[in-house]
Amino acid sequence: MKVDFRFSPEGDIELGSPAVNEFGELLYVDSAGEITTDSAEGNLIRDIPLQVSYLSEKQVILNRIKTDNPDWYLHSEIGADLSELIGLPNTRETGQKGREMIERCLTYDQFISPNSLSIRPVPVSPTEILFYISVSRKASDLVIPVLFDLTHGIINEYEVNN
Repeated sequence: MKVDFRFSPEGDIELGSPAVNEFGELLYVDSAGEITTDSAEGNLIRDIPLQVSYLSEKQVILNRIKTDNPDWYLHSEIGADLSELIGLPNTRETGQKGREMIERCLTYDQFISPNSLSIRPVPVSPTEILFYISVSRKASDLVIPVLFDLTHGIINEYEVNN
């Protein structure tokens, strides 16, 4: 089971609910590291919530795909750099280049094994490529269709409207 920090849709780390004591009073930490209920003495204690398994893996995949290098200071090679595709024609070669970029970022640091990863680029309009990403798992495959706009560089998870 994978555990990871929970991120907002914009990619920011989310903070959890404020910590409270047994009486329901908010807890703060002062400059000396002491825990208090006096708000004037310190900063509110808030934990970083975690996500488990499917959601955390999906979130990491989307964050990596949306990242250009070196956006992450400590992980300067973690992003897909899909912005390099902006302005290119929607051809088989462009789709293949995007597939290779996504594969590189998802297999970087052995996050996903190359053997369990499948990426299929599908042109869906003159300016959009759908990257159909599938990660083989024992229980069920993780499937994330991602739509990339070659004109503006906008990346969205593809949703089917019924």
